Formats: sequence, structure tokens, C-alpha cells
Amino acid sequence: VRLQVRVQASVEPGKELEYRLSVKNNSPAAAHHVRLRNPLNASVQFVRATPLPTSREPELVWELGTLKANESRDIVLVVLPTGDGDVKNCARVQFEHGQCVTTTLARPKLNIVKQGPVRATLNDAVSYRIEVRNVGAAEATGVVLSDQLPEGLEAVGGPKAMQWDIGTLKPGQVRAVDYQALAKKKGVLNNVAVVTAAGKIREEAHSSLTVGEAQLLLKVEGPGRAAPGKPISLRLTVSNAGDAATGNVALSCPLPAKTTFLSASDGGRMTANAVQWTVGSLPPGSARVMQLALQSAEAGEVVVKAASTAEHGQAVEGEARVLVEGAVGLTVDVDLKDPTLKVGAATLYTVTVHNQGTAPATDVRVVATVPPQMKVDDAQGASAAHRTGQEVAFEPLPSLALGSPARYQIAVTGDKSGEARFLVQVSAKELEAGPVTKQRASTVYDTSPEAASTPNLNPEKGP
Repeated sequence: VRLQVRVQASVEPGKELEYRLSVKNNSPAAAHHVRLRNPLNASVQFVRATPLPTSREPELVWELGTLKANESRDIVLVVLPTGDGDVKNCARVQFEHGQCVTTTLARPKLNIVKQGPVRATLNDAVSYRIEVRNVGAAEATGVVLSDQLPEGLEAVGGPKAMQWDIGTLKPGQVRAVDYQALAKKKGVLNNVAVVTAAGKIREEAHSSLTVGEAQLLLKVEGPGRAAPGKPISLRLTVSNAGDAATGNVALSCPLPAKTTFLSASDGGRMTANAVQWTVGSLPPGSARVMQLALQSAEAGEVVVKAASTAEHGQAVEGEARVLVEGAVGLTVDVDLKDPTLKVGAATLYTVTVHNQGTAPATDVRVVATVPPQMKVDDAQGASAAHRTGQEVAFEPLPSLALGSPARYQIAVTGDKSGEARFLVQVSAKELEAGPVTKQRASTVYDTSPEAASTPNLNPEKGP
């Protein structure tokens, strides 16, 4: 550190003297605790200084602190001579120079990382891997790794509290352990893996596993009623109502007795008298819908039972009941032997009731109304007849099978001329919309002299 002082070589008595003091560190290292001292001669008086000194008694002192390499500080000092002799001023600089060195102590340092899933499904087997690495500069001895599993997480083939004696780890060396555990409880499962070593070294690795549960559901829906020989359309819905995904979902629907397989959607196929589907995985809240078409040739109740399975032993069942019953379809034919009938002449109405549906008709009743232009002579047929005026009612048939028509005959005689309309009504228990009706028109004419002399009151219609 160099000190340089500059001042006028001579000055007249009574005038101020200005000193310029420059302190500079000429070395490449820092100078510490730099102090500039300037005692004043008794023949001068302090006027001012820039910067001001740190202290003025018993001498002027500037505490400059640390001067970095090649750094300098300048001070201006002004004094006033008070005597007649020459003025002598002495300034001195003090400083400290030191050097610091660091020696690194080689220590071991362990780092622990636990890898594993953050989500799982109840009863899942989850895999974990714990890595211990010596990231320090010296070998670690007495290294022990332990992992205490929380309640609800069970190690596969091992104790609940697991421990591994690793021994010595050199700098940069890593050791890893792998194990599996079963998630046996829903919720958030937290645990801490710990590694220790000689020298009170201890590090932790935290892990958290959220365990959810899949809820497999199966719904089978059918039409409720169907006709023999007609397709029965079924809807099978398998869904996951839980908060975790499930996999390996399969669906099976055995064919009910006396039914025939028609078709299946989504790749369903017949295997060993059952329709099988491979559904795969179902995320939480998702559903898959399969369509199935069957056919039953016979009437009766068809019970469709289906079952669905998934991983971890999940199994559910569902069923739908379909009543297969035939439809009654009654038709009536009315034949008249003589559509044009002379008064006094006889003719015959033949009523034939057919069941063209798919099921027998029960409590079949036939009621015929003979027109007033005719007289009822006789009535007979599939059941006994009862006459009330112009109405002929036959006793009900307990059942009318398919392909076995019921016939009824009513013998009449023309009574008076005019247009005649024969009406027949057929009812059955299954006909909820009402009876089936049929009319047959005919004409009754009179050839007697009395009829010929009767004036025609309606010329448009003729005699």
C-alpha cells in the first residue's frame, strides 16, 4: 500500500495550506484495516478535510477499511499556519495483509429415492423401488435401509417392517431394492423409507398411495312381453360405479331354455351355449352397453340371466324376465246362400270365426243380429244358440285354437221386402279393443199381387 502526499513547496504566512493525500493498494491482493494517521504540527491549525477524519484527537485518523487490489482513496486536508517557521507535516499509513485457505473434510452423504405408483385399486399388487446413493466424498459405512409399511399395505412374501443391511457404499455407488405390496385398504396410505449410516447419518424418502375401489354393476333389460317366434331384444349394461378403474371385465349370458340365439353386438359370440363378451377395462364412472337378440318358439316366461366378472374376483349378476305370449287375431267370414231372397223363401247364413293370431282365444262369444226383413228359423254351430227376437247369441267357446275355425249357421226366411243387413259380433277375453264385427247385405223382394199394386213411394230406388 503506497501513500503519496502533495502540497505547495512554499506559501506566504497567514495563508492556508492544502494537502492531497492519496492511498493506493498496488498489490493484486486486498489490504485490510487500512488506517491513515496524520498528527498536526503545533504551528498549524486544522481548517477542514474531505472526507472528514474518523477522529481528530490526539491526531487526525482516517479508517479506510479494506482496499481491494489497485483500489485508491484520496483525502484533501487544509490547515492554517500559525507561526513564522516552516511547516512540516508527516502522514503515515497502516494496513493488514492476510491469506485464507480452506481444507475440505471428506464426508459421506446419502441420498434416498423411493419410486412407486401414486394410485392403485383395492387388492392391486403395487411395485416399489428404493435407491440409496452415496453422493458424498467419502465412503459410508454401516448403511441400513428400512421401510415400515402403513396399515392397509402388505408386503408380498415379506414382513410388514422390512430392513436391508447394505453395508458400505463408496462415493458415487448406488444400491437398489425392489419389492411388491398388496393394497388392502381404501384411502391415502403414507409411509417413510429411512436409510442410516455411521456418523449419525439419516435420510428419509416419503411416499403416498391413494387406493380406490372399483364397483362393478350389471343391468339386464328386456321388453317385458314378446310374441312366440318374434325377436326378443335385450340390453345388457355393465358399468363401474367406483372411484378406481377395473380391468379384465368379461360378460356372459347363457341362453335360456327353449330359446334360439339370433345376434349380439360388440363382438359377442356363442360359446358352450352362452353368449360371451370381452369388455376389457372400465374407468371410474364408465359403462358399456351390449345388445342381444333371442327368439322363443313357445309361449311362457323366459328368464335371461347374465353374469359379469373382473379382476380381483369381482362378480355381479343381473336378470330380466320376458313373458312370451301369443297374440289373438280373430277374423269373421259371413256367407249367404241366396243374396237375393224372395219373400217366403228360405236361405242360410254361415258364420266362420278364424283365429289367425299366435295364441288361442278364450271365452269366444258370437252374437248375430238378423235383419227385420227376415224371420229366424233355426240356429246351430260350435256352441248352443239362444234366440231373443232378431238376435241369436251362441254360448261362449272356452278356447279357439289356431287353425281350428268355429262355424255357426242361421236359417232364415224372407219376411218382407227391403234391403237387409245381417250383423255379427265376435268377442274374446284377449280383445281389449272390443269385438270384431262383420256385416252382410242382401235384398228381400216380394212378387205377390199385393206387392205389385203398392205404389212406389221412392222411385229412385225402384220396386
